[in-house]
Amino acid sequence: MSKITRPVFIPINRKPFYKQINITFESSGISTYEEKQECIKALHSNFSKKYPQYNILEISTKSLQELGVQLSAFNLMKYEAPLKKKIAVENIYQASKKFATYGPYVDLFYVSPKEAKKDERISSSGKVFGYIYQGNEFPTTPEYLFFDYIYISALYENPRIAHEIIKYEAFTDIEFDPGIGTNCQAATVARLKGMLSANLDVSAILKEIEKSHKLPCFRNFKKKFSCEFPPQEHKSIKKHFNSD
Repeated sequence: MSKITRPVFIPINRKPFYKQINITFESSGISTYEEKQECIKALHSNFSKKYPQYNILEISTKSLQELGVQLSAFNLMKYEAPLKKKIAVENIYQASKKFATYGPYVDLFYVSPKEAKKDERISSSGKVFGYIYQGNEFPTTPEYLFFDYIYISALYENPRIAHEIIKYEAFTDIEFDPGIGTNCQAATVARLKGMLSANLDVSAILKEIEKSHKLPCFRNFKKKFSCEFPPQEHKSIKKHFNSD
């Protein structure tokens, strides 16, 4: 048995809109599907012993809860107007990466999410210098900006799934190792809930990011009244979040 540490993300109503609690648990391995599910059980069990007040959700394809599987970037779909089809968030993220002398590798729009993530070019092309998406360039700072933008935009396109997030107060992703990775879907969902608890107009923030390609000043998006998430009027995603 070895000890493994993974973060748990809990929404808060101030920047960075979540707090991270690192939980250590024992594991006999974390390679196979079954081992990862056992790790999730151990992670959640150890967390719940310390923080029983939080309802926790694993967000990944290894999740023991169907909602967590649906929220995986491999499964969460976003409509791409130029392609006239829905594409997994993972494909959009990988296919938009711009490297120093290579990329973006737009052919990754047309493979499976797993193939897009594991494509040899992504790991061998060096540092990511930006993201090219629908003809616009997004920066790498803050590092979560582009991933959050496409992931949360996709959530607004899938209100049935998005509404279920309300039931949970803590989020994990067993695949995410902070020592290696940067963006984490569990952190993104926690950040979203944190922004909503701060009564920020998230849909307006998304539109501002789409327009300016940078993170806006949050204090400019404070709402006087609480709003439903996701707002029902955002059924026309092409109108609100996609550029023709």
